[in-house]
Amino acid sequence: MMAVSVSQLKKTLSKYKYRDLSVPEIMNVIGIYRDLRVLPDHYVFNDGTTRELVTLSGTIPVPYKGNTYNIPICLWLLDSYPYNPPICFVKPTSTMTIKPGKYVDANGKIYLSYLHEWKHPPSDLLGLIQTLIVVFGEMPPVFSRSPESALLSLVAGLPKTAPSVAQDDASASTEVDLYTNPAVTPTDNAPRPEDVNLENQQAIDIYLDCLQKIRQIVDDTETKLLALKVKEL
Repeated sequence: MMAVSVSQLKKTLSKYKYRDLSVPEIMNVIGIYRDLRVLPDHYVFNDGTTRELVTLSGTIPVPYKGNTYNIPICLWLLDSYPYNPPICFVKPTSTMTIKPGKYVDANGKIYLSYLHEWKHPPSDLLGLIQTLIVVFGEMPPVFSRSPESALLSLVAGLPKTAPSVAQDDASASTEVDLYTNPAVTPTDNAPRPEDVNLENQQAIDIYLDCLQKIRQIVDDTETKLLALKVKEL
């Protein structure tokens, strides 16, 4: 992943009111959490208005029971940052489903006392991410989806980003805790937003494996039927 320079970040934040305060803070965070990327994107507010904002998007490492898992998040920085808190979401991949709870709603939006009580300068991105790591370690924010439902999503051409409430089909997911499902690999092998091609290949491999097993069952059945016919003769 290519590192972002200070000059590039200043250009990205050119429309932000307090750019000079935000730049060193963001540079510090992406230097520590290297799976987070600075990306401009359009955010749709509750009243339907849209605004281009800068995001920190990627994964953060969450330790749990001896393993470390990469949890995908997106932090939207308002143009008044750092005097207003980021808007924070869990952004599950196609192999994950949001697990609503105390800190995360069905849309993946994150609610924390740290955000509610945000006050610059003591509140900052580094403190926010460290808080997320702690609370996600206590209450997992996502489920792992079954291989079958992931394959169906792939075949149907559904978006590989977080589903909205209207798009999310609870019946299409298997409610297995992300941290206890052996199909979910910890640390660097955990699903990431940029791993769509890898996820596609895994889904295809599962599909081909199922086809091979079906063919084997058919072949075995035909052999048995043929043997029965020979006996009848």
